[in-house]
Amino acid sequence: FKGVNYLEMQDTPKAISSFQAAIGVSPQYFDAHMNLGIIYSAKKDKMAISYYQNALTIKKNSIEALYALGKFYQDIDSFDKAIAEYNKILNQLPDHKNTNYNLGYIYYIKSDFNKSAQFFSTAISKQPDYTDAYYGRGLCYKQTKQVDLAEKDFVKVLQLDPGYKLAEKELKKIKKKKWNKVT
Repeated sequence: FKGVNYLEMQDTPKAISSFQAAIGVSPQYFDAHMNLGIIYSAKKDKMAISYYQNALTIKKNSIEALYALGKFYQDIDSFDKAIAEYNKILNQLPDHKNTNYNLGYIYYIKSDFNKSAQFFSTAISKQPDYTDAYYGRGLCYKQTKQVDLAEKDFVKVLQLDPGYKLAEKELKKIKKKKWNKVT
């Protein structure tokens, strides 16, 4: 509890010390490993990997630890490692919303727009008001020249969140292109 309290007080060095002391007393303390992983992840410090892997040794196939490790790899642009961790989650929970969204993002970055759209679609099926997933899928459709589907997704984003500026911008580009084709 000391470590958590130090985190709430934004005293990271004391939080780290407390979590490490807890592990010293009880090496199987899953939450301490996870908290240290989170702290080091925020710093983009690769020490996070060791703590998440230790957590996975304690709770094999923990969705929480797998997701945190995958997200860390994603955040440091180790996309193939992130994909490997995310796939371990999908083996247990194929419809895991955030994992599907993140894989959609990664495959978009890797220019595999069809695969990306599939992952975004799965995320949407689990959360029908997932604006970021609609936006991501719309970008995929735009990249694959499926302009009508892209337009439909950007419209859906704006129905769900009228202030979503990026979708508004993409929709204007599509409408401008359509208008230029007509004239």
